[in-house]
Order: sequence, then C-alpha cells, then structure tokens
Amino acid sequence: MATKSLKNQSSADHSLLATPLYHRVYTALRQKLMDGTHAQGEPLPGEPTLALQYGVSRVTVRRALAQLKAEGLVRRKPGAGTFASKPAGLKLAPRENLGSWLDPVLAAADGTGARDLAIGRVKAPARVALALALRPLTVVLRIERVRTRKGLPFIHTVIYIPESHAAFFENVKLDARTTTAVLEQSGVPIATVDQVISATACDGASARALGIAVGAPLILVKRVLRDDSDTPVEYFESVYLPDHCEYRQSLRRMPNGQGADGAHWAPLG
Repeated sequence: MATKSLKNQSSADHSLLATPLYHRVYTALRQKLMDGTHAQGEPLPGEPTLALQYGVSRVTVRRALAQLKAEGLVRRKPGAGTFASKPAGLKLAPRENLGSWLDPVLAAADGTGARDLAIGRVKAPARVALALALRPLTVVLRIERVRTRKGLPFIHTVIYIPESHAAFFENVKLDARTTTAVLEQSGVPIATVDQVISATACDGASARALGIAVGAPLILVKRVLRDDSDTPVEYFESVYLPDHCEYRQSLRRMPNGQGADGAHWAPLG
C-alpha cells in the first residue's frame, strides 16, 4: 500500500511540475480577479510581494501579470503598480453549483451549449465497469463532450452508457441536450445519483478540450446514475475550470444532535 501511495504522489508531483511556474501564478491571480477578491480598480500586491507569496522569481510574476494584462484583467501604471481591471463588455458568468447533480444541465438561455468530441463503443476500463456494475472489458457506449459558455469551453465530460441503453443514442443529435435527458425521454427513470467531488491535474485530453495547460488544476466530478430498480444506467467523469464552479449548500442547525448520525447540522431541502 505504501508503495502505491508513493507512486500516486509521484505522479501528482510530476503533473504539477508539468505546469509552467508563471501559469500557476497566472491561474491563482486570475481566480482572485474573477471572484472579486481583487475588486476592479484595486491595486495588486507589488512584484516582490507576489514573488515571495508564490515562491517564484519576479520574472515569473512579471510574465503572469503580462498574460493577465493581455486578457484585460489588469492594467499596469508605470511607477504606480498593477491594478485589477475588467475587460470592456465582460460580464462575469455565474458559477455553477456543484452541489446539484443536474449542474451540467445548463440552460441555453444562459449562453451555454455543448459539442460532442467523440461517440463510440469501447471496452469498459476497470473503474467504469465497477461503477456500472459490469464485468471488466464489457462493451459500453462512450460519449466525450465539452460544454461551452459563449463559445468558450469550461466543462470536459466523458460519459459511459451500458450497451443495454446504447440504442437510445443512435441517430440522436444531442446538441445542448444532456445524455440524462435522452435516457429519461426514452423511458429510463433516474431515481438516485452518487456523486464524488475532488481535485485533479489536467491531463492531455482535457488540455486539448479546454484549451489549457497540462497539469493545470481542475475540479473533478464523478457520478453514477441509477434507475428505480437501483441499476446503474450512466457514469460521468467531468472536469471543470475552477473559476466557473463552486460548491454551495444550505444547512439548518439541529437541536441536541438530532440530524443524521447525530449531526448538529442537516442540509435544507
């Protein structure tokens, strides 16, 4: 077990090192600019402070700031410093709530759409077979998609459908529809969803789909959807750009630990 853990840690470290230093600083600063941590017109810390804060050289900080300036997210005044800005016409998009299993079901009215990258039958990898309660290497339908907002990709998803339901997707044009919607419209009721949210480093496939660097940080969401007989009918693996998503949940205080498992707080709704 220890050897496996060390191997996994080594792989994660390698992915992190694959990301240029300036891009890590750029990503961190961009997040703060997009979420309002640095309000419009507010001065950013100076280059020496940022270099110390992120453990990099001033040259690296300068390159990160140059990329932010090119995007119109900062403006630089000689002798005065760097200030948070907002590109003309930019309206910061609302973040998606990862607490809802429906979060890739985004309305076209919100400026979102979807593009299919690949659809075909494959032999299920071990993790997919386990999630769908199938034997290893069982043939499944694999659908790779990217979801966009105003033409820019922000979610990369790979979906696996058991062969028993694959026929529902033949001669179907998904467009902005979700695979879940196709299943339900075909008479497959979705009764329960298991969801796991974690962090991951961007791999090559997601880098190409999202137009970002390999090793960049992403939010990873895995879902297993089951019908009313508790049979798995769909398995998702989605990665999200962090500055487009957040996790939100409302809780109610429970008297004397009367929540589930004696908890003092219970989710609303």
